[in-house]
Amino acid sequence: MKDYLFKYTGRKSFFSEQFNEMIAPLKEKIYIESFLGSGAIFSNLKKEFELYIINDFSSEIISIWNAIKQFNYEEFFDFKKFIIDKFGDIKENKESY
Repeated sequence: MKDYLFKYTGRKSFFSEQFNEMIAPLKEKIYIESFLGSGAIFSNLKKEFELYIINDFSSEIISIWNAIKQFNYEEFFDFKKFIIDKFGDIKENKESY
């Protein structure tokens, strides 16, 4: 199952498997994502890199990810549950979006 913090129109999660197949043989050590958004690709990387550079035009998205990068694995999933409990799951309710 693909993992992401939140979904929104234009998400790239449907592309994560193909992306992982394309980058698997590459020798690059730096991962750069210019338009992070929900982090669907970033959160589902199967290859490890030495350095990750992520960016987005939306300062709100960057603020969320700056806060998240301080979480450990369990805290991240607790945070996801909190968001769904507070705002709803957009898979179930369009108004939650």
